[in-house]
Amino acid sequence: KKVWLPARIVEGETQINEIDFELYLEALGFEEDESTDESTEDNNNNKPEVYA
Repeated sequence: KKVWLPARIVEGETQINEIDFELYLEALGFEEDESTDESTEDNNNNKPEVYA
């Protein structure tokens, strides 16, 4: 799934408000599994792709 978020570019860096990101995911029905380690690629397969 793809999630489109409003973003802004500040000094060449794309910035997304992290609080807004969490609200978007919650509204779409995504729940963060706190028992997973985000550093492993396998766990990232269940997360949506984010395009700003």
